[in-house]
Amino acid sequence: MRHCLRGFSRIDLVALMALGTALVGAIAPVIASGTGQAGMVVSLSNMRRIGAGCASYEADWGGRQWSCLEDRMADFGGDCATYTVGHCPPQLILGYDAGNSALWGYWIRGGLPTCTGWPGSCATNWIVLMPITLGGTTGPATDYGAGVGTWQFINARGVREYIANRHYDPVFYAPNDVDAYDLVQGRLAGVAAEFHYPADSYRISSYGLSPAAMWGPGTFRAPSAGGFVHPSENPAAFSTPTASSARHPTLKTRLMERNWCQNPPTHLQAGQEAGRIPYASNASGRSRPGCLFFDGHAAFVSMESFAADDAMAQMQTGDGLWSRDTAYGPLGVFGAQALDGFANSAHLLTIDGVQGRDLLHQR
Repeated sequence: MRHCLRGFSRIDLVALMALGTALVGAIAPVIASGTGQAGMVVSLSNMRRIGAGCASYEADWGGRQWSCLEDRMADFGGDCATYTVGHCPPQLILGYDAGNSALWGYWIRGGLPTCTGWPGSCATNWIVLMPITLGGTTGPATDYGAGVGTWQFINARGVREYIANRHYDPVFYAPNDVDAYDLVQGRLAGVAAEFHYPADSYRISSYGLSPAAMWGPGTFRAPSAGGFVHPSENPAAFSTPTASSARHPTLKTRLMERNWCQNPPTHLQAGQEAGRIPYASNASGRSRPGCLFFDGHAAFVSMESFAADDAMAQMQTGDGLWSRDTAYGPLGVFGAQALDGFANSAHLLTIDGVQGRDLLHQR
């Protein structure tokens, strides 16, 4: 599967999506140049600021969380080719580069005269508009499509203006995310453009929204309630829910560090470069990502804690806390790349979405 970032020219971003561990790399604050504990403090502060920006966005948009979904997508089963015949699809825009020479984004042509001249296609970029790929018409959930979606782009236009001015503002990057820190010391320091290219200096944010919370209710149903319903069969899935609809705001994650950047292992996955963050945040129970919850508090929570609560929920109700019957199967998102058989998709595939919970009690 190919994904094309476009500034009105074709750019191949297959590497960005490979194994779902596309690494961040953009500006991080110079004042937070220390790693370890200092970096953890800054990361929590970043997440609180992002959460405040999301709340401001929601206040302007009827409480609805930011996403690229439109309710009327449901009328076409989430199928891009059908939808774009007579519509201009939403666009995930990253921003103008230096000199405003090109506007970069994941472009898709539409059938109306106002958008027929746009670059991009359904085949490459439609799945980026979905909160997370779920198979079928919303994109593959295997190979390069695994884990792709809007949940990764908290620094895209639309919501970003409520948080910061630039795609690669320091607030979107955790200092302990080594790749991002490398770039803050290098060629991106002092760059004033809204978006920066070339590709070797472009990385998505250190943080990811909860994609399960961005899909409408009734998508990630509990097994006892009938199980997962694909968005193409669930019109309500394309209606992004409000943040206030969280029934367990102290226990449902809104934002999470995407990579295992807090005391990560020193060994690497095949193909990874030395000095880079090697694994996704759910690669092991030993990972302890920073998390922002829907009530606004931020904390570091080990994946062991998420897994323990999920196991307890399975024992008590048989349902667990995250969906194992999606196209990702019982291993969940990125589970095939996890260590020691560990598989946990808390935050990513939360049962009941925003109305569910990722933990049974606060740590």
